[in-house]
Amino acid sequence: MASKLLAAALLVAPALSGPVTTTVATVVETATTIVETTAQYNTASHATTGDSHPSSTGEVVEPTPSPHQYGGEEGWRYHSPAFLPEGWTLEPSMPRWKTNGDSKLGFLDAPKLPEWLGGSPMNHGRPWGSRSAEHTNQYQDPPNTGVTRHYEFNVSRMDIAPDGVVKNGLVVNGQFPGPTIEANWGDYIEVIVYNNLEDEGTSIHWHGLLQKDTPYMDGVPSVQQCPIAPGSSFTYRFKADLYGSSWWHSHYSAQYAGGIEGPMIIYGPNTGSYDEDLGPIFLTDWYHDSYYDLVEQVMAPADKGLLPPMSNNNLINGKMNYPCANTTYDCTPNAGIAKFKFESGKKYRLRLINGGAEGIQKFSIDGMKMTVIQNDYVPIEHYVTDLITLGVGQRTDVVVEADGKPDDAIWMRSTLGPSAFEGGCTLNDGISPEAVAAIYYENANTSALPTSERNPIPKERIT
Repeated sequence: MASKLLAAALLVAPALSGPVTTTVATVVETATTIVETTAQYNTASHATTGDSHPSSTGEVVEPTPSPHQYGGEEGWRYHSPAFLPEGWTLEPSMPRWKTNGDSKLGFLDAPKLPEWLGGSPMNHGRPWGSRSAEHTNQYQDPPNTGVTRHYEFNVSRMDIAPDGVVKNGLVVNGQFPGPTIEANWGDYIEVIVYNNLEDEGTSIHWHGLLQKDTPYMDGVPSVQQCPIAPGSSFTYRFKADLYGSSWWHSHYSAQYAGGIEGPMIIYGPNTGSYDEDLGPIFLTDWYHDSYYDLVEQVMAPADKGLLPPMSNNNLINGKMNYPCANTTYDCTPNAGIAKFKFESGKKYRLRLINGGAEGIQKFSIDGMKMTVIQNDYVPIEHYVTDLITLGVGQRTDVVVEADGKPDDAIWMRSTLGPSAFEGGCTLNDGISPEAVAAIYYENANTSALPTSERNPIPKERIT
């Protein structure tokens, strides 16, 4: 039972500001329990229906956990790593409004981010004045710009299909992922949240912000506030007192696993040199079942013999394909993966965000080194790597140099790594643990499959 409650805590309440440091330890403990339990199940005789059910004698028959091979039993039908039927290109077979609603994240027309936002009373120079990453303690000396950034969030349900599998998801302003909040360091952010859900409350947490003087704006129901009741609204107002890349998400039950989440970018001093800010790279594990079914699963009595939920896919900016032959759900092949544009010779800032419910992300770009310039809200001494590891809630900003040819196309990858059944640390079913996106240089065909090969990373760095 203990492992079930740990898994429930992972899924329902990863609420700490900054990195969720307890998540890794919890996953390891949970994974160990699952591996031990799996070994016991696999050496005994059990029903193999995949669901717990009472036997004719009234005794609960426990399921045999069935970790799947990559691509599932029907994986041979698809061209990896984007799970395309043979001969298909990356021209998506679903329109964006069916997969992600009104979201532009992951599409080629997604806007690049500015160095800072306009509208400051200071009509020249940076909104934070002479403050710098090297010489200013942002915890002690945040600016006060006198500017408030206003947003409205409408929380509702709608059918979405981020990976081609249709589900009734939760969206904000008709988008999954939700809208990107932008502000300058020292601005105030004001968000009116309208709860259009008919049957439950909601709340929004602004991940990693200190909420000095505004602890009641942190968005954790039953701690800082009552849930926002159906048909009502609540106005959050707080200061952007730190700067960097982060995210916002529902903190009511496990709603953010159902879709109430999005990036939050606070512009401030930086120590990296780059030409363009490519914006958020939002990494999320994804479940085909409804979030409330997942909560029921993790909170079920021990005698049900249920294991914690396994994620079914992994997404980059809310997009990935799925090998549809492995599911009985309504599924469209080649729903569409995320795409990005590079120009040869330019340097790009990428804001990596793990907005998942449980999975540890391992991020890489084929053939590229990444210069890490910031972790969470903290500028750091730069270092170079070919693999970034992010726990749930963590963010890492990197700079990459587009050193390819004008007609190149390469893969961006984020993998959940081996599942707990295989001795890994992630609760996924093994069918689609790796999300891919395509990076196209200026003259490349944006429907073509990249032919790049993954970086030669030792296995121990992936597990």
